[in-house]
Amino acid sequence: MCIDVSCYPNPGRATMAYVIVNNVSNEVFHKKWDISARTTNNEAYYIALIEGLKSAKNYGANDISVFTNSELVCKHMKYEVRKVNLNPLYKEEKNIAVQFQSFTINHHSDIKRMLSGLLSGTMSTLGESVKDKVVSKSIPSKSATTHCYSSGICIFLFVIFFLASVIVWLFH
Repeated sequence: MCIDVSCYPNPGRATMAYVIVNNVSNEVFHKKWDISARTTNNEAYYIALIEGLKSAKNYGANDISVFTNSELVCKHMKYEVRKVNLNPLYKEEKNIAVQFQSFTINHHSDIKRMLSGLLSGTMSTLGESVKDKVVSKSIPSKSATTHCYSSGICIFLFVIFFLASVIVWLFH
């Protein structure tokens, strides 16, 4: 699972997203949503992580590897959380994480490139007959619409479009 967020200003309005790649069924689940309430960047990372973990658990995941460009969230898995506003989110995340047989969280400085490589790499290693069976599902929310893509190229184009929209939103 990859998570990414954007807050502008910080604290301010947050856009959050996660992408879950199921290595067994080759399905890709994704969700993007906004929070208009005053949110810090670090709070948004925790919220995205919590929502992603809940969705992964709902889809039957037993083992999960999380990739994020938030060093703080990764370090919090090893050290004590001191910020009062992050403590409840940290505790909720830990309660969900222990439900998995295996849970790892990894820092990756360029999450957008890593996600793009992960999805294109996943698609290129599959046989031609399997590529057409890869399905991407958007997880519905109040501000999101549901999409289902049945080919690898559609998934790749969606990821590129999504990343471009986040970048445009950041610099508008």
